[in-house]
Amino acid sequence: MADQAAAVETELKRSFGDQIEVRYIDIFMSAEINSYPNVIAAVMAGQAPLPITCIDGQPKIAGGISVPMIKKELESLGLKPSS
Repeated sequence: MADQAAAVETELKRSFGDQIEVRYIDIFMSAEINSYPNVIAAVMAGQAPLPITCIDGQPKIAGGISVPMIKKELESLGLKPSS
């Protein structure tokens, strides 16, 4: 999964440059997940299949990684693709 996250980062950086930051967090191995209580709650309740993509700390996409969906979410927040 970390390899997929790296590929997503490459693609998003190509489109949005330094406007974005991509981080992969293994929810079972990293204490960093404690910074996302809403993700923990959704996973524990069975409401969100993994992987979960968060944008601005909020879960937005669950069950797969879709660069087009991520780009659409970023653009809805006002980010513009770089030239």
